[in-house]
Amino acid sequence: MSKTPVEVAVEDGQQCLKSVPVIVLGSGASIPLGLPSMADLARHLRASKPKETRGHQDDELWNRFVTALETQDLESALAEIQMSDRLSDHIIDITWQHVGAADVKAFDGMIINGSQSPLARLYGHLLNSTHRTLSVVTTNYDRLAEYAADHAGFCHYTGFTHGYFRQRQIDPRITFTQNHQSVRTIDIWKVHGCLDWFMNTDDHIVALAATRSIPKDFRPAIVTPGIGKHERTQREPFRSVISGADGALMHANAYLCIGFGFNDSHIQPKLMDRWRRGTALLVILTKTLSESAKEMLAKATGQQFLALEESPPDGTRMWSHRYSETMLLNNSKLWDLSDFLKHTT
Repeated sequence: MSKTPVEVAVEDGQQCLKSVPVIVLGSGASIPLGLPSMADLARHLRASKPKETRGHQDDELWNRFVTALETQDLESALAEIQMSDRLSDHIIDITWQHVGAADVKAFDGMIINGSQSPLARLYGHLLNSTHRTLSVVTTNYDRLAEYAADHAGFCHYTGFTHGYFRQRQIDPRITFTQNHQSVRTIDIWKVHGCLDWFMNTDDHIVALAATRSIPKDFRPAIVTPGIGKHERTQREPFRSVISGADGALMHANAYLCIGFGFNDSHIQPKLMDRWRRGTALLVILTKTLSESAKEMLAKATGQQFLALEESPPDGTRMWSHRYSETMLLNNSKLWDLSDFLKHTT
């Protein structure tokens, strides 16, 4: 008897988890916990007003930016307009404050409901084996990946030492030991920075875990979309973090992408290169599959993939290398990580 599409989806999902995949987190992984989407952030920036500008030129640039957001997404608008340093600082500050406020609420919620975190359950399942490390690659600024690691009872490494005042870790990575044995650790590669990374006036980067505001004489070390994005990521700590992410992506046997839109040049090249060689299974869970992801899957020639997106009101639409057309899974929420784990673990 041939397998149903749901059985095929579960089987491939189980195969992905068995391979201990690199987890790729996009903004869609954080939105269910109250973090803003790019569209939410764009609306928040439109409503903001820079406090310090250099007269008419900055005012004109900001008005152009606000007008562009009426018809374009945030990344497109920022890629079109070369912002001044003052306006760029304003965008970074507003982004940090808006995402940071939501991150704090998510943290407070996880104090009560952390044991229900699907990401924490995923970590626990993947490291309930002989594997000692797990890699997460993310474009998100929030700390949900770190909170989930703590709730799951694992150490995590983000490129900094541990503590409240953390310094850059010069060695490639920290190896934590207990009773003369390395402990299970989650490497979290945050290619666009993190809410608790800051740079002082001497360009010295530190990570301040407890702060809920931007410290005096420090700037948030996050990379926002725009013309200067690639130039900023050539500096430390981003260069080392991207190198760590590249290493994880290049050696993966599988990828589990959660809420990732496949629109980021810092993650896709290494992932796509290995996947196109047909040596890694790609699984995508998302509320809405992006057009770039659909185009990528449509061009697949022999690669293994499973993509699951929401099909309202209560179904899942599946793309799979096993079928020539998309399949509708009725009465199924396999696209959601929590439901996915119920069926595959």
